[in-house]
Amino acid sequence: MKKIIFLILFVSSNVYSIDLSSPRATMKTYLMAMHNYKKGDNSAIDEAIKTFDFEHIDAGVREDSAKKIAKDLIQVLDRIEKINYANIPEKVKGDIWVYKKINVHVRDKVYPVEISIGLVKEKKGEKETTSWKFTKNTAETIGHYWESLKKKKVVSGVIELKGQKDKIKRLMPAWTADRSFVLLNGQWLGLIAILFLGWLIAFIVNFNLKGFFNRFLAQDHVYVSDKVKNKIYKSLKWLIMAITWLMGVRLLELHLEILSPLLRVGKVLLILSTIILIYHLFDFIAAYFLKQAKKTEEGFDDILVPLLQKTSKFLVIAVGFILIGQSVGLDMKGILAGLGIGGLAFAFAAKDALANFFGSLMVLFDRPFHIGDWIVIDDGVEGTVEEVGLRSTKIRTFYNSLIIIPNGTLSNASIDNYNQRKFRRFKTTVGIQYDTPPEKIEAFCEGIRELIINNKYSRKDYFNVYLNSMADSSLNILLHLFWEVPNYPTELAERHRLLIDIIRLAKKLGVEFAFPTRTIHMYTEEKTTGVEMPKEGAPQTFGKRLAKDISKRPISPKKPRSNIEGTQTFDESDLDYRD
Repeated sequence: MKKIIFLILFVSSNVYSIDLSSPRATMKTYLMAMHNYKKGDNSAIDEAIKTFDFEHIDAGVREDSAKKIAKDLIQVLDRIEKINYANIPEKVKGDIWVYKKINVHVRDKVYPVEISIGLVKEKKGEKETTSWKFTKNTAETIGHYWESLKKKKVVSGVIELKGQKDKIKRLMPAWTADRSFVLLNGQWLGLIAILFLGWLIAFIVNFNLKGFFNRFLAQDHVYVSDKVKNKIYKSLKWLIMAITWLMGVRLLELHLEILSPLLRVGKVLLILSTIILIYHLFDFIAAYFLKQAKKTEEGFDDILVPLLQKTSKFLVIAVGFILIGQSVGLDMKGILAGLGIGGLAFAFAAKDALANFFGSLMVLFDRPFHIGDWIVIDDGVEGTVEEVGLRSTKIRTFYNSLIIIPNGTLSNASIDNYNQRKFRRFKTTVGIQYDTPPEKIEAFCEGIRELIINNKYSRKDYFNVYLNSMADSSLNILLHLFWEVPNYPTELAERHRLLIDIIRLAKKLGVEFAFPTRTIHMYTEEKTTGVEMPKEGAPQTFGKRLAKDISKRPISPKKPRSNIEGTQTFDESDLDYRD
């Protein structure tokens, strides 16, 4: 029970409220917080910095600078006197109370320093509050004040602020405490050690990461270019060095005028390397998911993955731009608000960009084509879809040039997608010689029909093979059919197969293909062959009678077919129709 009571008393002794109602309350709040910090409560310094006015310090380095200022102030106070709260007024005439204001000598220079507490007005919503805080002059000059008192011991009755750094400094050679140029020799050594340590950690991490990446990529058969991998390794190296830098420079007890720009450089490098790393990691992630998308029959993934990749990259750059602006002290809220004021002009200027963005959404949700599809756009552009982005779509033409079309244009264009065809038409003319007997023509046409029926990829319910025209140099047979094939290469292969089979069939039947020729007939007195014309009766009547006899002869086979329903096959008996 005694232990519990003691624990409660110990905890209650370390609990205090943030009271900034007067100079005395502010000083007491600060000293209590730093007292707990000296005892090992690291969170107490966060309470101590609330007693300062740090609005003049850039937000990017405010937290680190505030902690250093709070530590410097307690070092100074502990070497001046043990603070008696009774000597600090509760009420002050005016809006500032000065504790100390003197000139100090540091490295043969004189600096005016000041410790003061002033009245600060702050707005919280619609209400305005006032509080007493250590002033801007205190924050700006306390570093020089502490530097002038470093060799002085703390007064009796107070606990000195010590840490591991003090033990290390006592072990260092005396020359490390000498100043060269701007910093102490020990601080220069510290900066070099930080850079080397960062490089060493980055080297070890990258060495192990390369092995992991290569095993992972080989396991899933994912290809990522060496250029992308090198950019990932390089950006990771700079990220690790930036983290090491930010952690290290805080330990060197640098003056605020030097610490602030070093921290700013480290934070900019940290943000920039993180942006570049994430930017290129999206290439790695996209390559993996594209590989997975290839395993599915749904072409939607082939468009979605690159589109999400580009969108993510854009968002990373946008967020990075804001973070870098904040880290260098720019008022990003004001800049973004300014963009809001000029939103109308911006929207007007960016209407094409918005049209392209919504065009990309149209491509994503309407799915008029997939990656690799053969398309024809109404303005005559023809080729295969290579890439769909946020702004434009890339089409590789059949003469291997690359055409980039804005997505806004695509959304208003007529798109003819050849890959969406269920059937692919094939229409050609087979020309044979005029001296080919009609029986062979019949046999040849029927043989071609049989080739079409026996083809694996041909449409069996609709095709046409007929003697269609009598040209100058040939008798033309119309060949009209459809393929049911998955892609253009298969279509070409089946065209090749059919035409080769037609050539073989013609060779078997003795059918000769025609080519442009000119035949000269020499006039002779020989009688022409044919049926002798009757001496009596009208020739028209004789012609009609012959035509009726000829028309009674069915073409081969006896039931002509242009589709699978014609089941009667061709045989040798169909070749002889002579009386």
